[in-house]
This record gives sequence, C-alpha cells and structure tokens, in this order.
Amino acid sequence: MGEQEITELQKRLVALDKGKNRNYWLQFFVFPLILAVLGYFFQNAIIESSERREQLKMAQDIVENVFTDTIYDKTIAMRGILYEVLDNDKLSRTIGRLIDTRLKELAINGTPKEMTKVVKAVETFSTATDSVKEKFAKSPEIQERIMNRNSLAKAKEKQAFTYLKNGELLKAERAFRQVDSIYPTYHQAYEISKYLRENSDKFDDKQDVLKIQEHTINAFPYGAPENIVKDIEREINEKRRRY
Repeated sequence: MGEQEITELQKRLVALDKGKNRNYWLQFFVFPLILAVLGYFFQNAIIESSERREQLKMAQDIVENVFTDTIYDKTIAMRGILYEVLDNDKLSRTIGRLIDTRLKELAINGTPKEMTKVVKAVETFSTATDSVKEKFAKSPEIQERIMNRNSLAKAKEKQAFTYLKNGELLKAERAFRQVDSIYPTYHQAYEISKYLRENSDKFDDKQDVLKIQEHTINAFPYGAPENIVKDIEREINEKRRRY
C-alpha cells in the first residue's frame, strides 16, 4: 500500500462517524501500526457491521470516561474489548500482537515517563494470563530497565534527602526533580520538588530553612529513608536551641 493510499484511508477512517465529530481515538495509536499489514480490511470490517461499529463507539465512550490519565491505560482496555467485539479471530490476534509489540517497544526504548506509564498500565489493566503481561515479565530488556530505574531513583532520592538534611535546599530540589525524571511517581519526589521550588525565595533565611526541612519530612513521609529523617529531626532540634 502506497503513502497516498494510506493517507486516504486515514481520512476515510476519521470520517466514519458521518460528521458527528466523534473519531476513534484508537486509530492514532493502533492504525499507524496495522495499516500496512491489514490494508482496507479493518476499515471494511467496521463499515460492513454497523452493530459492531456502535459497540466500539460505546466501548470507547466508556473507556474515555473511566480512564483520564494516559493513552496506554486506554489502549490496554480497548485491546481486550476488541477481542470481544470483532468477530474475526485472525484480525483480533493481529491487532493484539501489534499493540503488544508497540507497548514493548515503548517500555524498552521510550522515555522514563513513557516506560513507567506503559508498565503501570500493563500491570494494572491486563489479566494475569494476558499475553502482553507475560511478554513484559519474560523480557530481560524490560525487567533490566525496571531494575535500573528503581536503583537509580533510590540512590538519587537518598542524595536528595541528604541535601535536605544539610540545608542545601537548592541542590535538594534539583535532586528530587531528577528522581521524578528517572521514575515518575516514585514516592513523593514530585511533591517535594514542587514544594521546595515554591518556597525557593526562603532558602537564605536560617529559620525558614528549618521550617522547610520540618515541613518536608512531616508532610511527605512516604518512602523517605528513616535514618536520614531521624538525622534531620535531630539537627532541627539542635539548631533551634542554638539560634
């Protein structure tokens, strides 16, 4: 299939809802992967069965309302729905295989944020016997990347809390931001970096620094290394007696 034919097919797919301005969001994730393989077959399969087309619309509307975070969650959900709605086993398996391949590629080569969201979507919304979950579990590249991500985030978080303990709040803010970049949603790194950034104008005042240290360990305790937290509490008390 040539580039012009693919472009025309994409335009026709967008127009399937006959002016109702409700397109299949799934096409933006799946169709670029399957057009060259399936050609016009997928389009015709939907057009020829208005009942299945309406079922796909209804499923899409439900998924849109339930999943508001990422397209990966939606893709995993719709992937399972397609198996139920389409009456062509070969087509369903082909689409599922291509989705699995794309998700695996993102988990291996995507940004840390993409990898985290894909892995979370697979772990949360696919069944225990799902092929994509099995592929992720058996992929040494994905498992190694997950382990590396965890190790890097843990080490950087420890460094960030050490900066916090030493009163080096600018360095602490940057380090917590790096934790979130390495592993989005890791503990409360994002919340801490945001809090420090919002109070950066107070970093030069000794009393304010103590207040910021105290608020940080009390307001964001999840995952914080206990030994460093205890050191911060002890130093806060000692400094307050001196000031």
